[in-house]
Amino acid sequence: SLIAALEIGCGNDMARYRNNNLGMLLPVPLRGVSRKEVARHVQLLVERHSKRIFRQLAVQAVEFSCALLLDNDEDGDRLDGKQNSTSATSSDGEKTTKLLVVATNPSGYRVSIHSYVQDDHGKYREVDRDRGSGATSIGPLDGQPIDTPYPVTLPYERQRQAARRVGTVYCYDYLTLFEEALQDMWATQQPNDTPPPTELLVAKELVLVPKKAKRGTSASNDEKKSHQLLTNGRVESTGVGAENWELAETTRDIGKNDIAMVAWHLTLRTPLHPNGRELILISNDISVAAGSFGVLEDVLFDLASKRARALGLPRFYFAVNSGARIGLAKEVMYKFRVAWNQGDVTKGPAYLYLSDTDYQLLKDSVVAERVEEEVVANKEEEKKKTSSAAADATTKKQQCRRWKILDIIGKQNGLGVENLSGSGLIAGETSVAYNEIFTLTYCSGRSVGIGAYLARLGQRVVQRKMGAPILLTGHFALNKLLGKRVYTSNDQLGGIDVMYANGVTHLTCEDDLDGVKQCLRWLSYVPRVRHDARAVLDDSVRKLMQRGSQEQQQQLPRGKGGGDEIDRAIQFVPPSGPYDTRCLMEGLEVKATSSSSSKDGDAKQPSSSSSSSTSWLSGFF
Repeated sequence: SLIAALEIGCGNDMARYRNNNLGMLLPVPLRGVSRKEVARHVQLLVERHSKRIFRQLAVQAVEFSCALLLDNDEDGDRLDGKQNSTSATSSDGEKTTKLLVVATNPSGYRVSIHSYVQDDHGKYREVDRDRGSGATSIGPLDGQPIDTPYPVTLPYERQRQAARRVGTVYCYDYLTLFEEALQDMWATQQPNDTPPPTELLVAKELVLVPKKAKRGTSASNDEKKSHQLLTNGRVESTGVGAENWELAETTRDIGKNDIAMVAWHLTLRTPLHPNGRELILISNDISVAAGSFGVLEDVLFDLASKRARALGLPRFYFAVNSGARIGLAKEVMYKFRVAWNQGDVTKGPAYLYLSDTDYQLLKDSVVAERVEEEVVANKEEEKKKTSSAAADATTKKQQCRRWKILDIIGKQNGLGVENLSGSGLIAGETSVAYNEIFTLTYCSGRSVGIGAYLARLGQRVVQRKMGAPILLTGHFALNKLLGKRVYTSNDQLGGIDVMYANGVTHLTCEDDLDGVKQCLRWLSYVPRVRHDARAVLDDSVRKLMQRGSQEQQQQLPRGKGGGDEIDRAIQFVPPSGPYDTRCLMEGLEVKATSSSSSKDGDAKQPSSSSSSSTSWLSGFF
């Protein structure tokens, strides 16, 4: 079988690179089946073994190539207004259609099916695209020649591999997980068999643009200017504070971000809100600078959170990061030299320095002072000409100009302690946001330093069971400090055994798809915007809520969340004698007789006298 062949190939010691595998199925010509039936069976087959094929065996695509035999009375399908016929005639005189079905799963959680046929010009044409196939865009082979070579890597494969190394998904694949979770919600909770909307998720990415950008320029020009400001090093004129930037909505392609933070303004169509509800989603990008927090990452987080507070929207933060950034000035790293104590390596370094030529190139990146040192001139040449003893005797020394490095500034902004200032900024913003709006953090991978603080300050935390610790210091550093191996993994420090047990984490999940479902389930208990009424599924309950009178509110059926208002009267009052304490919480049904009430308004236990009517005394819930 295909899986067995892939396992044998991946287990071969000669196979150095085991990623980007391709599975191919080449059956005999098929008769009596349609293209949609073939695509549906391929999708079911691949989805059944999806985890094993795409995650364990690192398969990038599964191809099913076959020829469909048409009956004599079938004319075959046509494209482009009855041109470019997709049917051909075999050597036996039978009409055939060459079909190629490609199954991919870039996110690891959704199988996308693309079906292609060959036209008369030797090119692939995509056919039978529908919502159930999982495909959200045009297939990559559409319009390509049939002899197109296979790509070495898929688009954004490097970013997805970086995310897989830490056990999570690429940040842009979260949108796919939201769509999958929404489809599952509609399949299990849709009221009155209402069909789900055609578009369950609308995402607009929020990007940083400088405030000095002209209002008349297009969004693409703003993004280009923003990109230049991000990559040109220290920006003296614009600055890196939050007051110098603003957010702009865009629908650019995935993977175009320059910083390790992304944010979206999402519109979700859920069973409770079929017309759509909005939220702000902020996520680290682990594929850029290991997901660390730099100055511009902090600015984007701060502005996106303030946008959520201004609109009264829920704010989600998906955390997988490496804490505050400790940058390296690479232009200095490849040029500096070491001056040893008394010229002896065993006595350790005396200082770091740059040559006079290198200093002239890097004077803007370092603070240095000029020193004069006596160094041995042409020592290697002398050793080649004479013996070692004679070379030592004839060694000449000369004055050498050096630039002793005092401070390293770096050409790029955001390499030092300024990142800690940004961390304090977003920590304060998260505390304010928790008091004003609904905040939720999902830890899909490691959350270190300021990432752990943000999770705690947001109060509500969903954590994956494996590989998503919340910690300040890794186990390697602690073991080195203690001088022995006390901890074997970061999960011992910040895993669910610690964080879930002590109340920092409220919900746990198996994988990222389950984590998104947990977040949406929690969101279903939250109003659409701040101070808004809660939504309910039942139409009768919704109508009663809209009427608003106190008498009609009491008619709401038990168990319906719409009737349990926060500000309402608690009718059950404990009597002076023995009573059932459960009535304080769940209320009590009493018979409407004279013995069921007291002069002081105290509620009695239900009477044994017969009566045709009853009334309900509400409790706390």
